[in-house]
Amino acid sequence: DGIRDDLVTGVQTCALPISPLTEWIATARQWRERLETTLATRSITLFHQPIRALDDGALLAHETLARIRDGDSFLTAGAFFPFAERFDLAGELDILIASALLADLPEDVPAFLNLSSRSIVDPAFGVWPTDALQASSIPRDRLIIEFPELALQVDRDRTADLMRMDVAAGYRISIDHVGTSSTTFEYLGQLPLSFAKVDRMYVHGLTDSAENRLLLTTLVQLARTRNIVLIAEGVETRQERAGLLDAGVHFGLGFLLGEPGSDRMS
Repeated sequence: DGIRDDLVTGVQTCALPISPLTEWIATARQWRERLETTLATRSITLFHQPIRALDDGALLAHETLARIRDGDSFLTAGAFFPFAERFDLAGELDILIASALLADLPEDVPAFLNLSSRSIVDPAFGVWPTDALQASSIPRDRLIIEFPELALQVDRDRTADLMRMDVAAGYRISIDHVGTSSTTFEYLGQLPLSFAKVDRMYVHGLTDSAENRLLLTTLVQLARTRNIVLIAEGVETRQERAGLLDAGVHFGLGFLLGEPGSDRMS
């Protein structure tokens, strides 16, 4: 009654609560505007995180990480890419990231170029990666093209076709988040992979999980028969590094081995 009386008399003494849906719509609109501005101004920043040998720290390659500046800090892909996928901007964003990397590749060791699953299975994205790479003059051994394991679950045939096209063009390919699919061992035995990144959930539970250790041992055995280099994701402690070496995994990335944009090793 109080709210009704205020409205009738024109006195605004009470504000109705904003619903969670209204807040989400406002947030989503802000993200879309920010992403469209990023694409229009091509204002993406790339960080490189070292991938190292777990025994002596020798540098194997760089992981490429995309960031969007937010004041004095940067937004990670984990924050903005879900919105890019929701607004069908993932393909354009992938092209922007790939173009930035091709224009300024690290000179010391190869770099991993990550493609999103949404872009890979999007017909509008086409064969842009393969066409762009073939048109580039960069040495083939300086770039490793990485596919997410999720893409194989969404559209295995298209993902496998793109992999084979890239390999035919002279590039090495990788797959990340290995172990998150029930078909992991099947595709590792069939696809033309040079690298495979073990998902961090197996790395973090390695020291106290017999199941994780068994999975890693099996992955190591299969990788050896296929000449696939295994790389552990999210290595953060010396115990994890020791456990990975015991299991036969010789390379990794994570804060223990070097932060994004840093070439130091803890």
